[in-house]
Amino acid sequence: MSNKNFVISNRLKTLLMLSIVVVYLHFFEEVITGFYNNDWIMKYISSLFQNINQAQYYASHIVWILMIGPAALLVLGGKWTLRVLTLYGIFFIFELHHLIDAIRTLSYYPGVITNIVFEIIGLFYWKELVNNWRSAEAYEN
Repeated sequence: MSNKNFVISNRLKTLLMLSIVVVYLHFFEEVITGFYNNDWIMKYISSLFQNINQAQYYASHIVWILMIGPAALLVLGGKWTLRVLTLYGIFFIFELHHLIDAIRTLSYYPGVITNIVFEIIGLFYWKELVNNWRSAEAYEN
């Protein structure tokens, strides 16, 4: 049986949309607290470019290139949607660095307030994503 008709749960959709709202708030928190001036990853990445124009070119094009692949896979539906949502889920893990750096320094770290909310959503997101994978497997059989 084809899994093209498999649809992700409403709970997973809600968690995804809620997390996206928090991502926008997180970006705002990072901008107003000067995250880009404090984060070692940002400092390292910035050092790879010769000037702002070069950095802006690569930043915009890399984002576009990385976005079009998953967007195309979403069109396929079924388990491809779950695969893309699993890729998105990796950001919950990557973004833990805000919380880790705040704990490591025992002080506020830019982005940590919204990161705490993001990570709580992430726990529920991963639980629901796993449930959706199980449902997709059952749907196939």
